[in-house]
Amino acid sequence: MLKRPILTSVAITFGVILILSGVICLLFFQSLVDFIIASRLPLKKDTETFELWRKPPATPILRVYFFNVTNADEFIKNNGTIKLVLQEFGPYTYSEKWEKVNVTWHPNGTLSYRQKKLFYFERDLSQGPQDDTYVLPNIPLLSALSSLKYSTGVAKKAVATILDILKLQPFHERSVREMMWGYDDPLLRLGKSILPEGKRVPFDKFGLFYGKNDTAGQVYTVFTGQEKLSDFARINVWNGKQRLDIWKNPYDDGQGGNCTKLEIDEEEDEDEVPKCVRPARDDDYCNMINGTDATGFPSMLNENSTLYIFQPDLCRSLHLTYKESVQQQELPVFRFVPSEATFGDVETYPENKCYCLSGPPCSRRGTFNISVCQFDSPIFISWPHFLHGDPSLRSAVDGLHPDPARHQFYIDIQPKLGIPMQAKGRVQINIQMNRIPEIAQAARLDNVLIPVIWFEDGIEKLPESLTSLIRQAVFVPDIAELAISVACLGFGLVLCICGIIVLGKSYMNKRGQATARVNPEIPRQAEERLLAKYHSQAHS
Repeated sequence: MLKRPILTSVAITFGVILILSGVICLLFFQSLVDFIIASRLPLKKDTETFELWRKPPATPILRVYFFNVTNADEFIKNNGTIKLVLQEFGPYTYSEKWEKVNVTWHPNGTLSYRQKKLFYFERDLSQGPQDDTYVLPNIPLLSALSSLKYSTGVAKKAVATILDILKLQPFHERSVREMMWGYDDPLLRLGKSILPEGKRVPFDKFGLFYGKNDTAGQVYTVFTGQEKLSDFARINVWNGKQRLDIWKNPYDDGQGGNCTKLEIDEEEDEDEVPKCVRPARDDDYCNMINGTDATGFPSMLNENSTLYIFQPDLCRSLHLTYKESVQQQELPVFRFVPSEATFGDVETYPENKCYCLSGPPCSRRGTFNISVCQFDSPIFISWPHFLHGDPSLRSAVDGLHPDPARHQFYIDIQPKLGIPMQAKGRVQINIQMNRIPEIAQAARLDNVLIPVIWFEDGIEKLPESLTSLIRQAVFVPDIAELAISVACLGFGLVLCICGIIVLGKSYMNKRGQATARVNPEIPRQAEERLLAKYHSQAHS
């Protein structure tokens, strides 16, 4: 049988081991969990992560709002001297199903796919049926007129005759269904028959979402994240390109060189050739294809992280920065919003000069000219109701009421896993009117930017089955770390303390026994003194 001192020593040793285990757990447990999570996040064949990415279980919702022009006739009769009055109607709601198709794996750590979306009209979630009609700007007509601003008088007269024959006006009444999914437009038909092949619009109909329903888009090639987790879902090639080629160099000095600005030494002669100052960063950044397609993001984000979303319809990437920490479905998330520079004016953000192809003047603050992406149609993108835009945009029309709670573009992402918990992609489509005196249909217009629609596309929440798994991944490791650390430290301290007490008592007993062996009379003498003291107190 083991003796008590041996058992006590074993208990103390085990207690020390438990304490060290608790300390190690506090120091390295989270790193171990992060390593395990990171090993499961990259895209790999036949894994749960890949299936969730390929066919997201969430149901995206598209809500569309139309700006009905209530005084179109008066506006034209008064030669554009009065403001257009707009009245918002909506939402018209569509549920969506997203799926990545034609997935092809490549040996260099990338994969290719096409994004396919299906839209289903939700009458119960909409203001009315898709047959509702509104008075809206005639986008094909205004686009055609815009292309004639600098044409010859003969060309303008010819177009004016054609417009009279077709009986087209700057404003027309169209249904929700037509504006969304397409209608036959006489100008498109005419253009396809008389324009050379390189100038034709490759559509049979006009619609803001025409050709997007149940159609696979362009080919994306993205990184899987297996080699570098921060590259998860990052676009490597889009539509066969690693860079766009539509935006001009923002630092072109006009002499074939690149410079951030031209400087002249004030002390030198005024005729001195300006010095070209080279940019410190990539001088072709406007053409860069940055970020993901918004269906996946890197993990392990922090408050200093920046995100990029590439939007083919805008021919650019959107830059998002951290705004605040919020809660979604009982989970902590980071809210990312577009940076102020995204639709910033060139005067405040000179780096946006490359987006100004036809200026100066360039786009006003809060707008972005995408005509280069839309067959030279004078289409501008903004945030709904010109939120964060130049005040002159709202003052030019009546009926706009920007509200960050309803109109702010944002994405809420669980930072540890990089999973979007809620997303509200809110964008407004506007068209620029131009006065052209030689053409009757444009002679009475005013040079004003008119909102047509704004929409909100994104996810409200994730399915509970997926959310529960996310909660386990986020909270269980922290709970386990705390439980293991407390248990190890607690039991270790108890064993050590108990062992020390037992050893102390054993030591005292041994010491007393040793003293008794040295002078056995001492205990008897002590007992006699106590008895004598007791009797003395009793007699007194």
